Amino acid sequence: MTNKVKVFISSTFTDHTHDREFIEMICKEMNLDAKLYPEHSTPGRRREYLDSLSNSHIVLLLVPERESGPVQEEIECSRNNGIPIIPFFKVKPGAPTSYESVKKRAQKFKMDHATEHACVYSKLEELGRGVKKGIAVI
Repeated sequence: MTNKVKVFISSTFTDHTHDREFIEMICKEMNLDAKLYPEHSTPGRRREYLDSLSNSHIVLLLVPERESGPVQEEIECSRNNGIPIIPFFKVKPGAPTSYESVKKRAQKFKMDHATEHACVYSKLEELGRGVKKGIAVI
């Protein structure tokens, strides 16, 4: 039995592949139990996937640009189980980032309340700092 903090890494499968793997690496360096479920859309694994989410202590959410049913389901499951969500918003390097554009993405997923600990990043180094800071706050 482990006493490690369980971290669920959430994102759409086709987006953020390298970012998910990077977060997993950071979590392991921090001695956290990170879970990635790239096969979340596989019907036979859905229950196991949602159970893993329900048993997590923290959800690190890589917020996609477009709406996603599975990501919305992860957000709802996290809320229903009282699991804190730390959202991460990826922007294009050098692109001007406005609070309004991030807020619109958050609102798409009905999570504008979760932006208090949000991280906006374009580089993996920024993502790594955001993960460490977000976990430290929770």
